[in-house]
Amino acid sequence: MRKTEKDADGRFHFSEREYYATRELFGIVNTFNKCAGELKRRTQKFPGGWRDLRLITVLSEKLLIGILRTVPLKKLAAVRRELENTEMIVQVKRTAVQHSEDETGGYTYVPQRALERITQRVVDYECFCCDKHGADAKHCPLRRDIESTYMFEYPCPAKKECPFQGLTFGGEYGRMDESD
Repeated sequence: MRKTEKDADGRFHFSEREYYATRELFGIVNTFNKCAGELKRRTQKFPGGWRDLRLITVLSEKLLIGILRTVPLKKLAAVRRELENTEMIVQVKRTAVQHSEDETGGYTYVPQRALERITQRVVDYECFCCDKHGADAKHCPLRRDIESTYMFEYPCPAKKECPFQGLTFGGEYGRMDESD
Protein backbone atom coordinates (compact mmCIF):
# COMPACT_ATOMS: atom_id res chain seq x y z
CA MET A 1 0.00 0.00 0.00
CA ARG A 2 1.35 3.45 -0.90
CA LYS A 3 1.36 6.18 1.76
CA THR A 4 -1.55 8.07 0.19
CA GLU A 5 -3.72 5.02 -0.49
CA LYS A 6 -6.34 3.88 1.95
CA ASP A 7 -6.47 0.30 3.20
CA ALA A 8 -9.61 -1.86 3.20
CA ASP A 9 -10.83 -0.14 6.39
CA GLY A 10 -10.39 3.34 4.89
CA ARG A 11 -7.30 4.04 6.99
CA PHE A 12 -3.95 5.27 5.73
CA HIS A 13 -0.29 5.76 6.65
CA PHE A 14 0.39 7.56 9.95
CA SER A 15 3.58 9.61 9.71
CA GLU A 16 5.87 10.54 12.57
CA ARG A 17 4.89 14.21 12.32
CA GLU A 18 1.18 13.28 12.40
CA TYR A 19 1.81 11.05 15.39
CA TYR A 20 3.41 13.86 17.41
CA ALA A 21 0.74 16.33 16.32
CA THR A 22 -1.92 13.82 17.46
CA ARG A 23 -0.22 13.56 20.85
CA GLU A 24 -0.32 17.36 21.15
CA LEU A 25 -4.03 17.35 20.29
CA PHE A 26 -4.54 14.61 22.90
CA GLY A 27 -2.86 16.92 25.43
CA ILE A 28 -5.17 19.77 24.48
CA VAL A 29 -8.25 17.56 24.86
CA ASN A 30 -7.06 16.34 28.26
CA THR A 31 -6.26 19.87 29.39
CA PHE A 32 -9.68 21.17 28.39
CA ASN A 33 -11.40 18.24 30.10
CA LYS A 34 -9.33 18.68 33.25
CA CYS A 35 -9.58 22.48 33.47
CA ALA A 36 -13.09 23.22 32.22
CA GLY A 37 -14.67 22.74 35.65
CA GLU A 38 -12.11 25.03 37.28
CA LEU A 39 -12.95 27.81 34.83
CA LYS A 40 -16.74 27.32 34.77
CA ARG A 41 -17.57 30.09 37.25
CA ARG A 42 -15.25 32.57 35.54
CA THR A 43 -16.40 31.75 31.99
CA GLN A 44 -20.04 32.10 33.05
CA LYS A 45 -19.35 35.74 33.90
CA PHE A 46 -19.23 36.84 30.25
CA PRO A 47 -21.66 36.11 27.41
CA GLY A 48 -21.03 32.79 25.70
CA GLY A 49 -17.89 32.01 27.70
CA TRP A 50 -18.99 28.72 29.26
CA ARG A 51 -20.65 27.65 26.01
CA ASP A 52 -17.46 28.42 24.07
CA LEU A 53 -15.28 26.51 26.51
CA ARG A 54 -17.58 23.48 26.37
CA LEU A 55 -17.73 23.78 22.56
CA ILE A 56 -13.94 23.81 22.29
CA THR A 57 -13.75 20.81 24.61
CA VAL A 58 -16.32 18.80 22.69
CA LEU A 59 -15.00 19.72 19.23
CA SER A 60 -11.36 18.98 20.11
CA GLU A 61 -12.40 15.58 21.48
CA LYS A 62 -14.48 14.90 18.35
CA LEU A 63 -11.53 15.90 16.15
CA LEU A 64 -9.18 13.56 18.03
CA ILE A 65 -11.62 10.65 17.68
CA GLY A 66 -11.96 11.37 13.95
CA ILE A 67 -8.20 11.44 13.45
CA LEU A 68 -7.77 8.16 15.33
CA ARG A 69 -10.34 6.56 13.01
CA THR A 70 -7.96 7.16 10.09
CA VAL A 71 -4.96 5.46 11.72
CA PRO A 72 -4.22 1.87 10.54
CA LEU A 73 -5.53 -0.70 13.04
CA LYS A 74 -2.07 -2.09 13.87
CA LYS A 75 -0.80 1.37 14.77
CA LEU A 76 -4.05 2.39 16.43
CA ALA A 77 -3.76 -0.27 19.15
CA ALA A 78 -0.27 0.96 20.08
CA VAL A 79 -1.30 4.62 19.94
CA ARG A 80 -4.33 4.04 22.17
CA ARG A 81 -2.25 2.13 24.74
CA GLU A 82 0.24 4.97 24.83
CA LEU A 83 -2.40 7.71 25.06
CA GLU A 84 -4.20 5.91 27.89
CA ASN A 85 -0.96 6.03 29.89
CA THR A 86 0.07 9.53 28.87
CA GLU A 87 -0.23 12.68 30.90
CA MET A 88 0.48 15.93 29.14
CA ILE A 89 2.10 18.63 31.27
CA VAL A 90 2.48 22.27 30.35
CA GLN A 91 5.75 23.75 31.59
CA VAL A 92 7.36 27.11 31.12
CA LYS A 93 10.57 26.42 29.21
CA ARG A 94 12.47 29.60 30.01
CA THR A 95 12.53 31.95 32.91
CA ALA A 96 11.13 35.35 32.15
CA VAL A 97 13.71 37.63 33.65
CA GLN A 98 13.53 41.23 32.57
CA HIS A 99 16.33 43.36 33.87
CA SER A 100 15.12 46.77 34.81
CA GLU A 101 16.57 49.89 36.33
CA ASP A 102 13.63 50.31 38.67
CA GLU A 103 12.89 47.69 41.32
CA THR A 104 9.30 47.03 40.21
CA GLY A 105 9.88 46.26 36.53
CA GLY A 106 11.60 42.86 36.61
CA TYR A 107 9.85 39.49 36.75
CA THR A 108 11.03 35.95 37.31
CA TYR A 109 9.47 32.53 37.84
CA VAL A 110 10.01 30.91 41.23
CA PRO A 111 9.05 27.34 42.20
CA GLN A 112 5.94 27.52 44.38
CA ARG A 113 7.34 25.34 47.19
CA ALA A 114 10.43 27.59 47.47
CA LEU A 115 8.21 30.66 47.54
CA GLU A 116 6.04 29.09 50.26
CA ARG A 117 9.08 28.25 52.41
CA ILE A 118 10.42 31.81 52.11
CA THR A 119 6.98 33.24 52.85
CA GLN A 120 6.65 30.92 55.86
CA ARG A 121 9.86 32.23 57.36
CA VAL A 122 8.94 35.86 56.82
CA VAL A 123 5.42 35.42 58.22
CA ASP A 124 6.73 33.45 61.24
CA TYR A 125 9.32 36.13 61.97
CA GLU A 126 7.50 39.37 61.12
CA CYS A 127 3.76 38.76 61.35
CA PHE A 128 3.42 36.73 64.54
CA CYS A 129 3.74 39.81 66.77
CA CYS A 130 2.20 42.29 64.32
CA ASP A 131 -0.45 44.58 65.77
CA LYS A 132 -1.26 46.69 62.70
CA HIS A 133 -4.93 47.44 62.10
CA GLY A 134 -7.04 49.24 59.50
CA ALA A 135 -5.08 51.38 57.04
CA ASP A 136 -1.72 50.36 58.53
CA ALA A 137 -2.50 46.67 57.91
CA LYS A 138 -3.97 47.39 54.49
CA HIS A 139 -0.88 49.32 53.36
CA CYS A 140 1.76 47.13 55.00
CA PRO A 141 4.65 46.79 52.50
CA LEU A 142 5.40 43.23 53.61
CA ARG A 143 1.78 42.18 53.06
CA ARG A 144 1.77 43.78 49.60
CA ASP A 145 5.04 42.07 48.69
CA ILE A 146 3.76 38.66 49.79
CA GLU A 147 0.46 39.13 47.93
CA SER A 148 2.29 40.27 44.77
CA THR A 149 4.37 37.07 44.64
CA TYR A 150 1.33 34.87 44.02
CA MET A 151 -0.40 34.67 40.63
CA PHE A 152 -3.77 34.29 42.36
CA GLU A 153 -5.65 36.27 44.97
CA TYR A 154 -4.50 35.39 48.45
CA PRO A 155 -7.45 34.51 50.73
CA CYS A 156 -8.20 37.51 52.90
CA PRO A 157 -11.28 37.51 55.20
CA ALA A 158 -11.61 41.29 55.24
CA LYS A 159 -9.90 43.65 52.81
CA LYS A 160 -8.70 45.94 55.59
CA GLU A 161 -7.29 43.30 57.89
CA CYS A 162 -4.09 41.48 57.05
CA PRO A 163 -4.51 37.70 56.66
CA PHE A 164 -1.00 37.18 58.08
CA GLN A 165 -1.44 39.19 61.30
CA GLY A 166 -0.71 37.10 64.40
CA LEU A 167 -0.02 34.00 62.34
CA THR A 168 2.60 31.41 62.01
CA PHE A 169 2.54 29.50 58.74
CA GLY A 170 0.96 26.29 59.93
CA GLY A 171 -2.72 26.49 59.08
CA GLU A 172 -3.97 25.81 55.57
CA TYR A 173 -0.64 24.69 54.09
CA GLY A 174 0.46 22.57 57.01
CA ARG A 175 4.00 22.81 58.32
CA MET A 176 6.38 23.13 55.41
CA ASP A 177 9.73 21.48 55.94
CA GLU A 178 13.01 21.57 54.08
CA SER A 179 12.54 18.13 52.47
CA ASP A 180 9.88 19.30 49.96
